[in-house]
Amino acid sequence: MVLLFTGLFNGCAQNTDYIFRHITINEGMISNKVTTLYQDKEGFMWIGTQTGLQRYDGTRFKNYLADIKDTAALQSDWISSIFEDSKNRLWIGSDLEGPYTLNRATEKFYNYNLHTPAKNKINGIWHFTEDKQGNIWIAGHDGLYKLNEVINQFEKYNSRLGFDKNSNTGFLAIDSENNFWIGTTSGIKFYNQQQKKLYGNNYNPFHNPVFDIKESIGFILMKADELWVTCSRKIYKYNFSTNKIQAFSFDKLTRKKNGPADQKEIIGGLYCLQDGKVIVPLAGRGLAIYQPDINKFFFVEADNTKAFTYHINENNNSNICIAQDRAKNTFIGSDKGINIYNTDKQFFQTHSPGIEKNNLFPKEPVNDFLQLQDGNILISYYSINGGIVKMDSNFNFKKQYLLKTRENKNSGSNQIWNLFKDEKGIIWAPTQNKTILKLNLLNNKLTEQKDSVLSGQVNIIKQDSAGNIWMGHWKKGLVKIDAVTHKKYFYSQFIFSDSTNKKRVQCILLDGNRIWAGTPQNGLQLFDKKEEKFIEAYVINTKNKTSISNNCVTDILQYNRDTLIIATLMGVNIFDRKNKTFKAITSREGLPNNLVQTIMKDSQGNVWVACYDNGLCKINMQNLSVINYDVNDGNTDNIFTSKFLQLKNGKVLIGASGSFISFNPSLIAAIAPPAGVCITGVHIFEKEIIFDSLLLTHQPLKLSYKENSLRIEFASVEFWNPGSVQYFYKLNGVDKDWIKADKSQAAVYNQLNDGNYIFEVKCAGREGISCKEITMFKIIICPPFWKTWWFIFLVTAAIIFSLYNFIKWREKNIKTINATKLKVQQLNAEQYKSKLELEQIINYFSSSLIDKNTVDDVLWDVTKNLIGRLGFEDCILYLWNSDKTKMIQRAGHGPKGSIEDIENLRFDVSPGQGVVGHVMQTKEPVLIPDTSKDARYRVDDIERLSEITVPVIYNNELIGVIDSEHQLKNFFTPQHLQVLNTIATLMANKIKSIESEQDLQQTKIEILGINEKLSEAKLEALRSQMNPHFIFNSLNAIQECILTNKVDAAYKYLSKFSKLQRMVLNNSAKEFISLSSELEMLRLYLSLESLRFSQSFTYSIEIKKEADADEIRVPSMIIQPYVENALWHGLRNKTGEKTLTITCEENAGELTVTIDDNGIGRTQAAAIKAQKLGAAEPKGTVLSAQRISILSLKYNASIFIEVIDKTGDNNQPAGTTVIIKLPSDIETTKP
Repeated sequence: MVLLFTGLFNGCAQNTDYIFRHITINEGMISNKVTTLYQDKEGFMWIGTQTGLQRYDGTRFKNYLADIKDTAALQSDWISSIFEDSKNRLWIGSDLEGPYTLNRATEKFYNYNLHTPAKNKINGIWHFTEDKQGNIWIAGHDGLYKLNEVINQFEKYNSRLGFDKNSNTGFLAIDSENNFWIGTTSGIKFYNQQQKKLYGNNYNPFHNPVFDIKESIGFILMKADELWVTCSRKIYKYNFSTNKIQAFSFDKLTRKKNGPADQKEIIGGLYCLQDGKVIVPLAGRGLAIYQPDINKFFFVEADNTKAFTYHINENNNSNICIAQDRAKNTFIGSDKGINIYNTDKQFFQTHSPGIEKNNLFPKEPVNDFLQLQDGNILISYYSINGGIVKMDSNFNFKKQYLLKTRENKNSGSNQIWNLFKDEKGIIWAPTQNKTILKLNLLNNKLTEQKDSVLSGQVNIIKQDSAGNIWMGHWKKGLVKIDAVTHKKYFYSQFIFSDSTNKKRVQCILLDGNRIWAGTPQNGLQLFDKKEEKFIEAYVINTKNKTSISNNCVTDILQYNRDTLIIATLMGVNIFDRKNKTFKAITSREGLPNNLVQTIMKDSQGNVWVACYDNGLCKINMQNLSVINYDVNDGNTDNIFTSKFLQLKNGKVLIGASGSFISFNPSLIAAIAPPAGVCITGVHIFEKEIIFDSLLLTHQPLKLSYKENSLRIEFASVEFWNPGSVQYFYKLNGVDKDWIKADKSQAAVYNQLNDGNYIFEVKCAGREGISCKEITMFKIIICPPFWKTWWFIFLVTAAIIFSLYNFIKWREKNIKTINATKLKVQQLNAEQYKSKLELEQIINYFSSSLIDKNTVDDVLWDVTKNLIGRLGFEDCILYLWNSDKTKMIQRAGHGPKGSIEDIENLRFDVSPGQGVVGHVMQTKEPVLIPDTSKDARYRVDDIERLSEITVPVIYNNELIGVIDSEHQLKNFFTPQHLQVLNTIATLMANKIKSIESEQDLQQTKIEILGINEKLSEAKLEALRSQMNPHFIFNSLNAIQECILTNKVDAAYKYLSKFSKLQRMVLNNSAKEFISLSSELEMLRLYLSLESLRFSQSFTYSIEIKKEADADEIRVPSMIIQPYVENALWHGLRNKTGEKTLTITCEENAGELTVTIDDNGIGRTQAAAIKAQKLGAAEPKGTVLSAQRISILSLKYNASIFIEVIDKTGDNNQPAGTTVIIKLPSDIETTKP
């Protein structure tokens, strides 16, 4: 025996190499325990499970379940094998029963065990197969069986093939010469049909090494000139040509902590793919895939924690079944449902870090790519662990360049924005540290250039034909480095830009003597090199539909001479340079989202678009259609972080959050058309009918006129990405044009007329390629019997006879009809009169309430007019008391309702008390014709016999109650109730209108008061800033300098003094100024005070780097009073070193200003002040506190001031700290 033994397989494929989609009970399967898979000639995938049989078309499942009461149904749900023979018979095998065939035209099963003698019944089937002569064979649990077509019964063949009674046979495979290879519990057997001989380990005259295998055989696979055999823990590959056998085993560490050091894998069934690869399931672990060109296995590991990996039950060693359809989709059934993968459909390859020694790519965001002349590719990463990585054109890792600190740690300068190669071959890499790394590839030396002029983020670098280098800078706009002088020039005077916009350039496009620049706030800008300035700008104009869709431009592409493609944060814009118009393509037109990061043109003229998150698509520039690509296409990392780079070999790279993605646009364009469409179901009024027989025989579908509502379901049998197929249908005779189907993949027609119809359906892939053939069938709806000629004749005769009798009857009864009409007219006249009176009453009340300005006016007007207009005896109006626990009389008219009576005798009602109390609880009107028969009636002054009570409601809120009583029974009518309901509604609206008007007037008064206080606070603040004492002292200081001949000092002092006064006057007129302006005023003030006090104190003003002083807006002159207070009351009377520190810091949208001095403290300052007679109060800080209080109220903002007394040794005062906290965006807060 020649045996080559291979231990642990070589090679390792990561799960990212294979993307799996999953079909489980969530998608419609009846069970996740899949036992067998098979694709029939129509393209349908048949699925056998432990709980039934299903047919799957890529969208829907058709179920076939066991029914022991129906002999034409399955008798067991445990399906073990499915097979379609050359005669198109579909065979179904059960693990507990015998064989079946399914008649797909009638959906009936033929059970062979029911038509077979008991001694020949088959109990359990491994699989079916067909030999070269068309005979059907079964590998059963208890032997091999062959179908006798004459008697249509299976006959056991073990003894005929030479097996003794004790032999346990299993899997059966048939080679190209129609000989049998049979697995048994004691090795493999070979039966030569021509010689009628059985070979094995007990008869091996030719010393074939395959017969030396004495283990129990699991599965057998015939593959060209190879025979593959599995045992429980090994695989053997036998080559017929070389007569050599090779064994494979798959070792792994045990999952048990206390188990043996290693454990052999449990090997499942075998399956040969169309490309020659062999799949071997490793139970509980994953897949071993044999690659014939290198004679090695590689491994796909199971991982149930991720969405697009291989899923199996890791704790179960049950069988794994495999099938591959004609589109090369590989189906793998397990206890976790079905896994599907198709490497031919994975157009996008995700390159992420792996466990191999040669895969050292950082798992960090990729920011840019650069291909060198030798084909190698540089990658830059935005991470301190990333730096620059070099790989070859096949994406194999070669080297990583990292800048180290003195402590040999990765520097923050390894966070790189982009890459650029100058004419000397030096690689430029701008970093997050506001420096530029330079890489010399000749000596692999990496250096760092710290250029203060270029300090800041450099977004992009390009070089023009003259050798000048152009940069898009984050803060300094467009930057030029002259090719000859190397001098740097900055251009940031954008058109249509104001002082608040940052001077940023995100992307540039060199266009001869001009440069297109994309900015984040100022749209698309055009720069002229000769004039050295921006000459055109394109910004959004909501009134112009042809303007650019957004002012944030992220990428620019020159599509052709007349067209630019612009990427923005509101989609892609096609710019017509001649007409200067833009056409936007957004999510409405099919983009995955509007946040476009980068764009690229491929060799076919398509534009590729990458959005910031979960979006990669292609725009067909011929018809502007959008095609989206997702994980089904291999794109597993959808967070894109770089621009596109098209390599010399046609492939394209783009960076992602932890990897990079490659794809070839030309391969994606060459997609084959989808398969033709199959009719998968027909429903009549939602009841499914058996339709397959008509399709097979090409007969029309005949229906009665009652069956004229149809639902026709269809599918193209696409299993990998069913959602990418578009369907179009039409019913000739009804539809003029093709109708695009929705996701239900069904056409619905209701109430069809009788006649002949032809239904047509076709499909197209997302690339727009249509299927080759149109599927169609004929539908005939038979007419009803009343459309026949004899029925029409009978009906016509009956109509003529009936018409004659009708005329006679009409003449006889015409007088009676006229009399009845007269009575109806009289009744209508009376009703019209009553209605007119009702409308007049309602109109009167509507007009009467218009000029009432108080609630009491409304109430008294209603009570008076109700009695006068409707003839009521009395009327009382109730409203809630202050705490809404009772209702009290507010107005009345009649015997018990006058102004004096109501004022003197307040009558109140609690909920549930009497008729009024009942209406308060139910909010429903009450009409009582006889109060003596109603227990709810309550006598107040005298008893009355009828009562009507109506609630006054506004927006379902009870406001009051209208109540009226009368001494007569049955006085009140439904018409009265209707009138009172309408008056109650009018009254409620008027009351609420008056209350709203009163609230509005009160609010206006309060706002006027706030504005008046704010104006007064501003004036007082200005007076405080222009303190005459300070001005006088400053002028004395200037005079002293002049008298002592210190002219320069006097000039300097006077210049600063005048500048300070101008700033104070200017800033006092503004409610908010920039933080930088406020701090500049403080610097001037402190410098003057320092000169006055002979520089006896030191001061500093610090801005934390997170705070942008130019962007943050603060109330004008809000800090100076506290600084002045620190100088005059804290430092002036202190001996020794005097320091004052002002610190500004922004954190989480809040600005914190800290004024800290080491003076004598507030307690000692107060004592000194008390000793001085006539000492003035420090108005500055008091006025600032008042301003802050008013601003907080006006802008609904939280402004916080805290004063802290510092102490030193022995608990002695050590100065004062004032902390001011306010929102950094207070100016934008709506008052």
